[in-house]
Amino acid sequence: MLSAVLIVTLLITAAACGGGSRWKDNGGPAELPFAEKIEYAPLPVKTDPVTHEAATVNIGGEDGFDITYDSEFYGWRSAINRPYIRYARFFAEKELEGEMPLLTGQNAIADFSGDGIGDIVNFSEGTLTFIILRAIEGGDTIFRETEIYLVYGSNEYMAVDTVSVKLTQSSGAELRGAGDLDGNGYNDLLFMDGNVFSAYLGSADGFTGTAFRLEGKQKGRVRVGDVDGDGKAEIVVADGYDVAVYRNVQTEAGAVKFEFASRKKVGPSGGNAVDFLCADMNCDKRADLIFVEKSGKKYKFRTLFGHGDGSFGTNSGNKNLYSVYELASGTQPVSIAAGDISGNGAADIAGLVKRKGEDVNALFFSEDDIAYDYSLYGMKVGDEYLLYSGCRWQDANTTGDGDHIMLSTSPDGIRWYRYIDAPMFLLGYETGDEGWWTGNTLEPEVLFVDGVYHMYWQCTYTTPNGCYGDKIGYARSDDGIHWTRKTDEPAIICDDPEVGFNHEEVIYVADDPDGKPYWLYTGHHINNAFCGHIRIRSSEPDRFLYSDREPTGGFSEIGNQIGYFTTQDGRRIFARITFLVLNDEKGSYTVPTIQFSYDGLSFFGSIDFKLASVDRDDPHAANNKNVYFLGFVTENGTGLIPSNEDGSFSLIYFATTSNAPGGEPVFRAEAGVGVVNFTISEDQYGQ
Repeated sequence: MLSAVLIVTLLITAAACGGGSRWKDNGGPAELPFAEKIEYAPLPVKTDPVTHEAATVNIGGEDGFDITYDSEFYGWRSAINRPYIRYARFFAEKELEGEMPLLTGQNAIADFSGDGIGDIVNFSEGTLTFIILRAIEGGDTIFRETEIYLVYGSNEYMAVDTVSVKLTQSSGAELRGAGDLDGNGYNDLLFMDGNVFSAYLGSADGFTGTAFRLEGKQKGRVRVGDVDGDGKAEIVVADGYDVAVYRNVQTEAGAVKFEFASRKKVGPSGGNAVDFLCADMNCDKRADLIFVEKSGKKYKFRTLFGHGDGSFGTNSGNKNLYSVYELASGTQPVSIAAGDISGNGAADIAGLVKRKGEDVNALFFSEDDIAYDYSLYGMKVGDEYLLYSGCRWQDANTTGDGDHIMLSTSPDGIRWYRYIDAPMFLLGYETGDEGWWTGNTLEPEVLFVDGVYHMYWQCTYTTPNGCYGDKIGYARSDDGIHWTRKTDEPAIICDDPEVGFNHEEVIYVADDPDGKPYWLYTGHHINNAFCGHIRIRSSEPDRFLYSDREPTGGFSEIGNQIGYFTTQDGRRIFARITFLVLNDEKGSYTVPTIQFSYDGLSFFGSIDFKLASVDRDDPHAANNKNVYFLGFVTENGTGLIPSNEDGSFSLIYFATTSNAPGGEPVFRAEAGVGVVNFTISEDQYGQ
């Protein structure tokens, strides 16, 4: 049934809205070119990825306490999504498969079917056509309704439904883009007729029209994209490489409002831009600009990555932010659009091209070597939230692709934006250095104490006898972005060359009774044998003596984060986020949990304490159903979890989502974010 083409044609005239409606917004009344409402099924649709877990659980038995909690998780890639090492440099050129009309006129791409895969909207000769695309397994030509999601790396597509709506044009209106203009979670349509804009706002009931004008005359081409990453689309106008951004300042449901924000020159001097697109090409939740440039008879895509403030391109001179892709000889873009057709978060390009003189529907599928993010560490400094992670990273200037440390920032702890200029520091072998600190780097833990950022990181290393011997390094920074590594010695001072360390966890306890406020936890190996977790306390941030180690108990799994909070009766409790391994009729799986300790050495928990996690029934999470390498947000990264006014606690947590903690599945690891609110009963505590 779904493999057939379904065509639904509705004729909507101006009489449908009483002879034409006039709307006041953004500079005065303007007339809608079509109709007040466009109503039809099955569009638009949105999905809600949030999962919930809540319970009251006993921790520690009769001598323990009860914890009452409520948690929600926002999806397997809600914090960080990095499918590729590099972006907008490589595309697989394919013809779109499946039965669909030729994409003449104007095109836009957005998800209207709610499956996480972008659909093509085509407007030609007064007909608005939605082409609902589904990914199918590579090589499988049979569409199966239960397998509509993208299998990782697949780039085969087919049109499932084609829904056409015949509109009566008042004049020469053109489709300029699709995106969420009013912030309600449904994608909308933007048309332009002269200087009049018409927004058809999507909801569960279809599309409702509203018209407006922008300040001044819009010279150049007009596109739609979420420039600042707030979930609402902006209007971008480009005349060559002169780019104006109209910021979305909508505050009223069912309305749109835009204000002029900036105008800047971008791109190369002397370039010949014949078109431009606007979409998130690098999965940082901010729209980028893709210029279609012509040089002789050849065309290329030049992508300038957006920084969220209306600027695009290179702020640091890093060529990774200046990606160019040259189209195959004989391929001329005619009417193309950008959007995520693959469902992996990185925008693709699709539409009508001439290929050796013939009009064809083409797809330029974003591709590159796969990447990942894991080993997550959160902190709040002032009003800003920071998330450090280990990741696979490479750009045009580096020859390696090892694990680096990257930074993401957030205004609220929920919406995260990657710092894309560079990793926190390059690896030693990338800079030509030699020493214990030159290997892959991951597991960042950061403290902000007395105005200084202190970072601890794990560096791959092999002992003189060829055994496992990773080192824990130290770096400091004044701003949390630019770091100076200490390379004369590791952070843990150990005379035994056959001892290695891994997956450190660090907190700062200002009132340590021995004047050693820097607490470092780590797993350690001797001659390739894992010897458990230890704690080392120090009065200095950069030197921890292995001879001062203290054994810990109850540590479950590696690569997590420790914090502490104080109850209303003044009792300090340490909290460590980790994961549980559970089993049900669907098999074995993992979920986040929290272990507790009264002394910071012996930790205990409950198998019933399960925080909200990945939706295991989400078909898009086929490669990300489990959680590992978890973290959470604490004040200044010190571990402090402050209480709310009512004595409860709120904690933002992170989970690396993957099907396994190592091997090939890690190459598909992403990062999700959740929130847990909890209270502690204070009737009694263990000793």
